[in-house]
Amino acid sequence: MFDLDIPVLVPRRADHGRRDKIWAQLCERVWWGQNVIEGHHEGGLFNRSAALNTAAEIADDWDFAVIADADSFVPAGQLAGAISLARRTGHMVIAHSRWINVELDETRQILEHGWIEYRDHRMMLEFTVSSMLVVPRTVWDLVHGFDERFSGWGCEDRAFARACKVLDAPPLRIDGPVFHLAHDRPVEDVKRRRSAAFLRNERRWQQYLGARTADAMRAIVAGNRVAEVAA
Repeated sequence: MFDLDIPVLVPRRADHGRRDKIWAQLCERVWWGQNVIEGHHEGGLFNRSAALNTAAEIADDWDFAVIADADSFVPAGQLAGAISLARRTGHMVIAHSRWINVELDETRQILEHGWIEYRDHRMMLEFTVSSMLVVPRTVWDLVHGFDERFSGWGCEDRAFARACKVLDAPPLRIDGPVFHLAHDRPVEDVKRRRSAAFLRNERRWQQYLGARTADAMRAIVAGNRVAEVAA
């Protein structure tokens, strides 16, 4: 358990199925007693950025926040280390160095029986920039939160990290795993890399890659909050 003044911002949309069961388990076993704030986005393609921005608004007056996906967790000591590093440096800290996929049969055992011993052989990705982050409010405000022009799956996490780097607040990282619990994926999610939404996200991401100066990046992130721009 860590400082209760630090909110845990979680992007959510209920599926009334495995995702909800996973989230209930994580609330009970990982986040019990913490200041967990769910940001929901309903209707149309799920917009993770809008959900996180909503959660940040609900949290209101905060200096540091944990951003946690509703299907993932890191060891408690690892997260505490990431919070400590963020406090010392004022930088966003990615609370892991490798993403480990907990396979479907293991996830089923977790849901039915609690934690289990994990197999060593599994899908693993190194140096992802999502799932579990610690973000200072100064950095959040610097990049205007997450970019709501990304919708559906893909790229909003990379864009956030890229904006931090170009705006002279490069993300730091704690060594260790983040465990992703397997859940059902709808057909449109399985085919997402061929979807029009994903291709739009990729084009948007290319704009982030092309912004090599702080002024160029500030011009991009100024429009992150779509509702504010529309107003």
